[in-house]
Amino acid sequence: MILWFLACAPPASEPDPEPGPTLLRGPALLRRISLDLRGIPPDVAELDAVEDDPSLVWTYRDQYLDDPLLEERLIEIFNLDFHTLINEFEWSWGDLFPNQEMGRHYAQARQVGEEPLRYMARIAIEDRPWTEVVTGDTTMATPLLASFTPVDYDPADTGWEEVHYDDGRPSAGVLAMNAMWWRYESNFANFNRSRAAAITRILLCRDMFERTVSFSSTGGALSTDEIDDAVHNQAECLACHATLDPLSATMFGFYTSAAEIVTYRPEREALGPEMLEVEKAYYGTPVESLADVGELIAADPRFPRCTTQHMAQALWARDLEDGDAATIDGLDADFVRGGLLLKPLLAAITETEEYRLGAVALDTPEDDLPDYAAARMMPPDMLADAVEEATGFRWVIGETDLMSEDDDGFRQIAGGVDGISQLRTQRVPGVMWTLVVKRLAEAAAGHVVDRASDGEPLFAHALLTTRSTDPEFALEVEELWWHLTATRLTDAEVQAYADLFDTVEALDGTESAWQSVIAAMLRDPAFLFY
Repeated sequence: MILWFLACAPPASEPDPEPGPTLLRGPALLRRISLDLRGIPPDVAELDAVEDDPSLVWTYRDQYLDDPLLEERLIEIFNLDFHTLINEFEWSWGDLFPNQEMGRHYAQARQVGEEPLRYMARIAIEDRPWTEVVTGDTTMATPLLASFTPVDYDPADTGWEEVHYDDGRPSAGVLAMNAMWWRYESNFANFNRSRAAAITRILLCRDMFERTVSFSSTGGALSTDEIDDAVHNQAECLACHATLDPLSATMFGFYTSAAEIVTYRPEREALGPEMLEVEKAYYGTPVESLADVGELIAADPRFPRCTTQHMAQALWARDLEDGDAATIDGLDADFVRGGLLLKPLLAAITETEEYRLGAVALDTPEDDLPDYAAARMMPPDMLADAVEEATGFRWVIGETDLMSEDDDGFRQIAGGVDGISQLRTQRVPGVMWTLVVKRLAEAAAGHVVDRASDGEPLFAHALLTTRSTDPEFALEVEELWWHLTATRLTDAEVQAYADLFDTVEALDGTESAWQSVIAAMLRDPAFLFY
């Protein structure tokens, strides 16, 4: 493997590290934890405190685990594996909801896709057992979702609320949610097999499509009858279908047409064994319903281990390797012993050496370089949150958040997961990513300058009339940089920003000068990577 990106060199106020990777500590570690758990950098007071006492990192980490922002961050983390936050579902909104107000496509698609993710996030932040993910009898809804889905949403409520479906579907957590099976649709010839494969991949980390199976030559394309015979009798096909088909047979309450996709059909549950010619089962254990499948997944040791793997991959910002097995074993064991509560698992992952891998000395011999990036590139959702927290700017047009949408926005080209063609976040910079970052930084800096045009400070110290020679200039750039990057500017670096300010001011005045300085900070790798 290739080392994709070396962390920026440490600030001049610290001694150069020994050759090889070092572990983050103090403000740098706090910044990584804050961005991962809340999507925003720590505030200046927190950084000051941890600079004085690095052990306070864990105190703040525990506070972040109780921060309301964790719920929003978890939605994006879970989507890395569930892939339900997509722009387009299989059926058009106009066909499904002819009476719905048009022009709300983004809001509908986003909220539909959030349903299982927000449900899991709610379980996590309320310290409920993770088994509820596949056994719970509730879901999440908003007034918009409740306007076209069969749930008992209280008309007096206004936001995301935990509710019940009232169409007779089984109690099986995310296995019984519309968004899951709108995303992983099945046609009338697939018989829910793609959906069953999604269950094993997402919840058990057993991807049917990664199995190594050798097929004998058939001499040509198979007819429908020959395919049916093969999946029941040919050993190569049975390697997957012996597990896949009995599980698929439990899902026929969702076997429906586009016009009916909103509602579960309990009367069709019996179609599975008849159409697939197998009995309902979960890995050989007979079941009666999808609810039984949820209970068996909850009792399956692969379920908590898969959750551990997903969370470690998300927070380590890389794929797992064979050498990670021992660490995953320990995290999984603690997760199970702790009652399958997600927040303690997240806390434990932040304490691993794999998570804390930080700066790499520039003179490190090639043989000592780690096989993966020491610094992580912010995904677009995190970058949007961090920029908004620092500047107050959100890149939104109408109802569309441009950093979380693909057709009219920039999520995919900014390195995000679109859930269809892009299934993992981009981990190295690219040309389009660079352009998006540039435009976002310029727009955010312009917003700060516009906001300060009524005489308010830009952030905490300087006004639009402040010049590079004024003491407030240095105070402003030093504090903003500290907040954005958790590192201290040297005198030479402060002077470099002053020189930039002077150059632009001479060309286009102080407002443009301030906009250039702020945009330059927001485009710096020290901010964009963590």
